Amino acid sequence: MKHVAVLILFSVVVVGCEGLDSQEDAKAKEALIGSWYNEAKDSNERQIKAVIALDASGTFSARELIMGEPNEEKSSGPWYVTEGLLKLQTNEIDGKKLGTRESRFFTCKLVDLNPKDFACVQANGNRRFVFRRVSSDFALF
Repeated sequence: MKHVAVLILFSVVVVGCEGLDSQEDAKAKEALIGSWYNEAKDSNERQIKAVIALDASGTFSARELIMGEPNEEKSSGPWYVTEGLLKLQTNEIDGKKLGTRESRFFTCKLVDLNPKDFACVQANGNRRFVFRRVSSDFALF
């Protein structure tokens, strides 16, 4: 009986903690809903253009074009804002579901968030990304 009481208490604590976003995180998530354009260079100095659509349901879809490549890459998965960090977890690329070990993660600290654009600094502090709000059908070419 003692174990049952501990399990019930633990489940109440876990359920009670779900969805406890800070007010700042909730405001940031609301402000981020929409489509965002970014240009950056990868580790091989190739120019990459991307549009990321952040949905209110907590899922994202992205289109990415590496300059000189013929096709866009499409990816999707869940997104979060926790403790001021924007987190994207890519679970699918070009219609192929990724396994647990194949999932890609992107985390950056939100800075300078406003209705037209935002910047974020990659968690390791090495790179700064700037995104500007665009329509969902924004062309990457």
